[in-house]
Amino acid sequence: MSDDELKEYRKQHHKAYWLKNKEKLRTYNREWRKQHLAEVAEYAREYRLAPLNWLKDQARQIAKRAIQKGIITRGFCKIQGCGEIGEAHHENYDKPLEVEFLCKIHHLNHHYQLTLQT
Repeated sequence: MSDDELKEYRKQHHKAYWLKNKEKLRTYNREWRKQHLAEVAEYAREYRLAPLNWLKDQARQIAKRAIQKGIITRGFCKIQGCGEIGEAHHENYDKPLEVEFLCKIHHLNHHYQLTLQT
């Protein structure tokens, strides 16, 4: 079985499991969050206070509002031959209206490549 086939198999298996056990998993997650409320709140607070995360959130919100108001038109994935609807991607969070559109797969791949470079 190739890596791609294995990934697809795992994806389908996970989806089938989730659909079969949706309520059980939701209940478990709800209970876990209740029991670990302080940890969840602390993580959220630290995330919000980190300067880069704050800047990312601001850029995302500005771009989202610009798309909703029609200032930016949501485009297709910029990768040649893809043709999927794109997600907004910021190369520079200081310029929130300068976005390029990448489909989910290419967007994840782009960020994965960035983690390999660091």
